[in-house]
Amino acid sequence: MGCFCLEKCMGWGFLPDEFTLGSVLRGCAGLRASYAGKQVHAYVLKYGYEFNLVVGSSLAHMYMKSSSLGEGERVIKVMPMRNVVAWNTLIAGSADSC
Repeated sequence: MGCFCLEKCMGWGFLPDEFTLGSVLRGCAGLRASYAGKQVHAYVLKYGYEFNLVVGSSLAHMYMKSSSLGEGERVIKVMPMRNVVAWNTLIAGSADSC
């Protein structure tokens, strides 16, 4: 649903910011909607949000919840700065996979 709303808003000329993208990614994670999450990831890469702390942590969370622990780790490792949220995302994702 979040991706649908995001697509509609973009069609009307509204561009998402890092907080919108983070919310949509968290929604994809909660629904285990990895295909939709990958579509958002493509947008993130295209528009340069991959190094944003909010987006990066949400993206890693989405991958880890979708059983793609390696991809979630990769997202965190390429972030130039990591905060406690990023590290907690990595720790929680690793613990959930055990």
